[in-house]
Amino acid sequence: MPITRHVLLASMLWAGSWAVPAAAGPSTVKFALEMDGRVVLPVRINGQGPFRMRLDTGASRTVLAAGLARRLGLAAQGRTRVMTPTGVDSSALARVDAVEAGCGGPVAVSALVLPEAALDPTGSLDGLVGQDVLSALTYTIDYRCRRLTCHDALPARLPGLSLPLAIEGGRALVLVPVRDRPGIALVPDTGADRLVLFGDAAGHGLQVTPIDHVRLRSVSGQRRAQRVLIHGLELDGTAGAGREGLIVEADGAGRWMGDGLLPLHHFARVTFDGPGGRLVVADR
Repeated sequence: MPITRHVLLASMLWAGSWAVPAAAGPSTVKFALEMDGRVVLPVRINGQGPFRMRLDTGASRTVLAAGLARRLGLAAQGRTRVMTPTGVDSSALARVDAVEAGCGGPVAVSALVLPEAALDPTGSLDGLVGQDVLSALTYTIDYRCRRLTCHDALPARLPGLSLPLAIEGGRALVLVPVRDRPGIALVPDTGADRLVLFGDAAGHGLQVTPIDHVRLRSVSGQRRAQRVLIHGLELDGTAGAGREGLIVEADGAGRWMGDGLLPLHHFARVTFDGPGGRLVVADR
């Protein structure tokens, strides 16, 4: 199903604090790690900043807070649809000539513009860096050392589990092995606080242990989800004892987001190789 006219924004919950980061070297940037595992980088927009922006590998587009877009005098470019785990919304677009997030050179994008409260209830977040900036890069997110390292190519003999990665319609999808099955396509998401599956887990070849029900929240609203332990994903070479996650009914946005969301802060280190089509994860 084509999705070129739609925008994936997989970030779900908002929280956190900020400590001003400093560059650790020509190819490494220190980041702030929020309590929910989300990564916040110093980012320059059109040569100004740095601004506090989350690294969001689950978002197809870069997002700016409306107040920042006004301060920078960015030109409006109409509106577009935004797809999230809780539904569909619309957002204004603004032209950005140069986004600099610590890897590669400046990138020109058409950024989503959202109210500050939709990004962070405290109003202290300036935006998100999405796949329109990230997909052409090779980089490692080191959660233990809290640093983003840029690579010219995927490092040889990189420890961890290597998985096929594809960028489709602006979204990143990784094929995760499932016991006795080819696997399921999940969005590798620095913006997700936990594993999310769209639809019946049995249809993915997985077993679940129910826990309770919760409310899932995103920029487009709220939605009821079932909290469960998910058994059968082979992310560390074995099926493991189960990972806590959510099951969300597979309608609306779920059809555009593959089989679910894979939270990345559960790993010690994650390396994206967009050009080479690989994701390497190192378990804790």
